[in-house]
Amino acid sequence: MPIHTEREDLEALGEAKLLIDRLHEELAEIPWPPQAGSDLAEDEDNTPPTVHPGAMAHLMIRKAAECLVGAFHLCHPDNASGVSPVEVLLRTALIGSCRTAFLLSPDIAEERWENALILARVDAHSASQAWRVLGDFELTIQHASHARTRVQEIADGLPYGDRPGEAGLINRMIEAVLWRLPDQTDAPLLRERLLFMWHGYSGVAHANAWQTMLGHVAVPGALSTTGSLVDHLATLANAASFGVKILGQRSRS
Repeated sequence: MPIHTEREDLEALGEAKLLIDRLHEELAEIPWPPQAGSDLAEDEDNTPPTVHPGAMAHLMIRKAAECLVGAFHLCHPDNASGVSPVEVLLRTALIGSCRTAFLLSPDIAEERWENALILARVDAHSASQAWRVLGDFELTIQHASHARTRVQEIADGLPYGDRPGEAGLINRMIEAVLWRLPDQTDAPLLRERLLFMWHGYSGVAHANAWQTMLGHVAVPGALSTTGSLVDHLATLANAASFGVKILGQRSRS
């Protein structure tokens, strides 16, 4: 399927490229480890060793930035890859940006610490589920039994506490992006757009049918995508930019 090539789309694509290029430049300038006296240095001192909010944030937002680069190249009008690969990359960019905002946005330190623990519990639960489903990975991972034991030790070592369900966590992550909008009248539209991307693009990643049908219900032959890819790319470039900025702010004293 072709990517839209209207003049407005190409202009928006160019603006998104500028944002995406700056993401990597700004990431390279963020101090690592966090400067002494910074919010993230304090957060590291007040969360378990296996949590490391600074490391989590760097990993998540860097993945988002890398996926945005790939999505931008696939959005080029001459690219024949189709829509679905772009949507899958945008899904990871969305999740990484929203997780970073959720982790770092609160100005109250205790809230950041709890959010870091929530994400650590969610990740540990995901890892435990993977080991249970796939067994010991005896044919693919060297020393798999040792790795499995380590994963379980990390999960067991986390303090017991809140681990919201998927829907609840998604809403909380999206809220972390929305509340910083300069004009809150934009929040309802952005909320719908982000939720639609989250669930619609997840459908693409799992090769589900319901998301594909969205583009064909009203207008036969329309792109089977939850909205304009270029608009979504620009939206997520801005979300990732917010994540990078808050990471820089929390890393400097």
